[in-house]
Amino acid sequence: MDLACRNIYKEIGITVDLLTTQNLSELYRGDIWFNKISQNPDDFLKDKYDFIIVQSIHHRSLKFKVKYFKPLPWVCIQEFFDVPDFSRTEWGARRVFDLARQSPSLTHFEYSSRQKFSNDKVQHQKQHNRPLVIAVGGVDAVRTYTHWRKVVEVLATQNVASEVCLIGSGKSAEAMAEEILTLANSTLRVENQVGKTSLADCFTILCNANIFLAADGGLLHLAVAASAKRIIGLFIVGIPPELRIPMEYRADALISSTGDVNDIDIWHIANKITSKSCDAA
Repeated sequence: MDLACRNIYKEIGITVDLLTTQNLSELYRGDIWFNKISQNPDDFLKDKYDFIIVQSIHHRSLKFKVKYFKPLPWVCIQEFFDVPDFSRTEWGARRVFDLARQSPSLTHFEYSSRQKFSNDKVQHQKQHNRPLVIAVGGVDAVRTYTHWRKVVEVLATQNVASEVCLIGSGKSAEAMAEEILTLANSTLRVENQVGKTSLADCFTILCNANIFLAADGGLLHLAVAASAKRIIGLFIVGIPPELRIPMEYRADALISSTGDVNDIDIWHIANKITSKSCDAA
């Protein structure tokens, strides 16, 4: 979300390199808006920079700036915000436009505050159609949906889904995937990619997804960047879809009446899928 506005830098004539994790480095390889991308700080030490951009005033962001680029001036995207209940994409875009002293049109602002990759990158990943993809597991307990097995069971019973691909990582995701795998039979194929894919691999899967189910989290934003055909996102009442996803995906969002996505009924999810004509079989 914080890198959604990176197109602005190139538009105003600023060349930006990206120091990030290995997973993200692989995902952004070939990006049209970044120059050099690496997970190794040593790759940047011989270059001359005018200033450093950090995500937030948090030790995870600042430690690399202090260690490797201490003398350089710096700009912070999030400032002191360290909470989830604000629109990080819009905030980041506004901060960079202010830095550039620009007043963008509404269309330009919406584009700059959208999670994205270039159309060429998305189209290049079009390979194998995946009718239904589900992101299982999660980091935040209140934004980790634990009833995916029941959802898949309902969809299979109603002959809505005959092929499901599971993505995610971590112990909770692995446990959920094992539960869903018990439903596999001659009429339901379950492809378990949990713990087997990088972010770049997940991006490829999402570029080919007809329907993507996920609770609010990193893979949901990756699906937006992958221009997934249809995203059914699960949100808690305190962090509504207006703070996370573009307009065209909001009609399919489901919002818990509480601070826990597990309070979203499985039938609401199943009915959301069957409420439109879709290729999920």
